[in-house]
Amino acid sequence: MNNNIYTFLCILFFISCSKHKYKSNVIKIKKFEKTHNLKGEQILINDYSAFSINVIDSLLLTHCTGTDTHYNLYSKNTFKFLGSLGTKGNTPEAWLFPTYNNQFEKDSLGLKIWLSSHVKSKIIQVNLTKTIKSKSKTPFITKSFNINSKVFPFTKLLYVNDSVFYGDSGYFDSQRCRLKRYNLETEITNHSSLFPKIINKKLFPSEMLKSLYYSLIQKKTDETVFVSAMEYFNRVDVFDENLNTKLTILGNGLNSDNQIDASTLKIDEGSPFDEFTIYYRDIDLTKTYIYCLYLNQVKNKFGKEIKPVEIRVFDWNGNPKYLLKIPEYLMNISVDEKEGWIYGVAPYSEKILRYNIKNIIK
Repeated sequence: MNNNIYTFLCILFFISCSKHKYKSNVIKIKKFEKTHNLKGEQILINDYSAFSINVIDSLLLTHCTGTDTHYNLYSKNTFKFLGSLGTKGNTPEAWLFPTYNNQFEKDSLGLKIWLSSHVKSKIIQVNLTKTIKSKSKTPFITKSFNINSKVFPFTKLLYVNDSVFYGDSGYFDSQRCRLKRYNLETEITNHSSLFPKIINKKLFPSEMLKSLYYSLIQKKTDETVFVSAMEYFNRVDVFDENLNTKLTILGNGLNSDNQIDASTLKIDEGSPFDEFTIYYRDIDLTKTYIYCLYLNQVKNKFGKEIKPVEIRVFDWNGNPKYLLKIPEYLMNISVDEKEGWIYGVAPYSEKILRYNIKNIIK
């Protein structure tokens, strides 16, 4: 074979392999392998103001309203109250709108979690073990990073290492995207594309566009892989560390993996989202599965019509494995696969619940 032709074919093969590496695999949900109806058990009955709960190793962390602190800590096994964390307010010692990033680690120095605040443009690591021992509401901070909000505005921030962070678009972000990366040392940012693409987007009120792409993002524990489940589009996307889409899971309804024509959507200028459906409300990730809290409710009925919800469970190849039907109107979930429980909060009923999955999730 002519050497030039051989070289040309090799180049074509290399290019095709490279493109395939980053091509998103699209899964369209048709049927789940197994369906189960779960019955909830109410727990922490005195923590009626909670709007979220998270399992953190041996602890339960609830995020509260109506109190002077942001978080309450409990023993996971006994439900014993262990203390409160984070004073509310705008003083230097207080916090505004802290977000637990579903990231924790445990070492010889204790159990540590990451909290971020888009208001203070900061992310901190808190040693929960030492905070509980101190019996103080002030967190024992082991690491703290200030983020230049002009360069990297965010609402949720995810830690990878002391230099690299990932986040979503902040409300005043001029370059909107689904996921972005920030290097603290160089202040270089990288952005994913913004999709699904909307044509005739001028038909949307400007404020609406800022919220339309809202999604729940979380990092997989053992890899630099991120999941984004969208609120107003029926889709879940998995991104790699280079902000490429590895996997897309599509449900029915508004879910396009290419483009959407705004002229085909019903939009009320006074209440632009009223006729839109809210699909995903929360996510949680394990090494084995992607858990998605699926609301499937028209926005103008949100919080007014109490309805059952679903937890949709996918493996990391996007296969729909389990459909868990929940009778309560949950707004938040947290999964303890090791012990076999899913925790959730139904804030409109002022209940915290847990669901036994020991003989269900394999």
